[in-house]
Amino acid sequence: MLNEILSSYKLKQILQNIPHTLKGDETIHMSMALSLLEFIRYKDDYLEEHSLKVAAYTKRVAQYLGLSRKIVNEYYYSALLHDIGKIGIKDTILNKKSYLNKEEWQEMMKHPELGAAIVEEVFKLESLGDNIMFHHKYYDGRGYPQTLIQGDEIPLGARIIAVCDAYDAMTTDRPYRRAFSKDEAYRELNKCAGTQFDPQLVEVFIVVMELSAKEHLDGNKKCPLFANK
Repeated sequence: MLNEILSSYKLKQILQNIPHTLKGDETIHMSMALSLLEFIRYKDDYLEEHSLKVAAYTKRVAQYLGLSRKIVNEYYYSALLHDIGKIGIKDTILNKKSYLNKEEWQEMMKHPELGAAIVEEVFKLESLGDNIMFHHKYYDGRGYPQTLIQGDEIPLGARIIAVCDAYDAMTTDRPYRRAFSKDEAYRELNKCAGTQFDPQLVEVFIVVMELSAKEHLDGNKKCPLFANK
């Protein structure tokens, strides 16, 4: 499947325009990520907007945690491309107006592994691949892909993306359900803390979101969240 995707005419056109150079700190070049986002847009407009929001949330959480600029950028680009594997999923499944059946879910669950393979094949960056690979791995070891890791064994970037991904998915209108309110989404995150999500990261995410909202209301003043910008 990977070879079929990489050989597609549309993706070949996009990849030809990517400058295949990386900065000295191995941070992926913005134009590379945006080029792949162009292919996501080609497949599904929702995925592009979703990817941009999840990346923004992920960056804010990573900054709040006081991580280095290099790691913040690594997590940001991992989040930006976390759904890139969906370019290999059938359009009929991606655009279905109702809930997926068992067979369709089996197909959809391939996207993290496929996304990791695409990023590693194109960019040769295993660190991004791991964050993409495990962003649907539950904190308690369930979820997918079917590997024997759980808890803090799951890469930190993947654990952050998991929370941010779920929040944005819940707070966005979909054809098969209305969007959750912010507070409804918070309750769902807390409900799944310790099982689906890292409980400490759920707590941090909510703090970050509330800080962001407060700073916006206070006139966009600087806060620790944006210290590394």
